[in-house]
Amino acid sequence: MSHLRMHRRPVDADRVVLGDRSMASTCIWIVDDDPSVGRALRRVVQSLDVDCVLCSSGEELLSRIGTARPTFVLLDFHMPNTSGVDALRKMRARGIEVPTVMMTGVEREGNRMTCLAAGAAELLAKPVSIQTITTLLDRFTGHAPDGAPS
Repeated sequence: MSHLRMHRRPVDADRVVLGDRSMASTCIWIVDDDPSVGRALRRVVQSLDVDCVLCSSGEELLSRIGTARPTFVLLDFHMPNTSGVDALRKMRARGIEVPTVMMTGVEREGNRMTCLAAGAAELLAKPVSIQTITTLLDRFTGHAPDGAPS
């Protein structure tokens, strides 16, 4: 049985750097205006020993994404001011082609097509499970994290 080291060193309130792992360069950005959703998704991502950055709005995403490139973005569909779709359109207009998966707690007819037309990889219903995160990691990186559920 191997002994896995889990080093967690806080860098700031929204980012956690993890120990040496095969997924060490992987970073998922979570964008949701609901702090409880952001915290829950961060716990799921961290349980997979993957870096995570939280943004609480579309505006914050747009201001921060110019300086870093996440592996992929989980982006809330419904947010005040700049919606997830508007943020995604602005990313694409700037030439930022980071894979982006939209999430919604309220599914409405036409939302999926709107997201896909804006450049999203897909639209997920909340809550997003650990298995879904693992599947997305495999899809966008080519491998699932160590110890991920199958």
